[in-house]
Amino acid sequence: MFSYLWWSLPLTLLVFFAARKLAVLTKLSLLNPLLVSMAIIIPLLLVLKIPYEHYFQGSKVLNDLLQPAAVSYTH
Repeated sequence: MFSYLWWSLPLTLLVFFAARKLAVLTKLSLLNPLLVSMAIIIPLLLVLKIPYEHYFQGSKVLNDLLQPAAVSYTH
């Protein structure tokens, strides 16, 4: 797991925050940071032939932190 952590987690965070900045600058709801992040990361993994399992092992820490937050989020 730790061998994937050095690139997977920073990649995820970098792409997300860049997409977030793009959404704020353009104010277009279509440029949702999660949607844009997926649209960047998925093709990147496919082009570089990186198995999703390797990517997920490195970003599992982020996933584990986000799951309770998503479940507890209410309006």
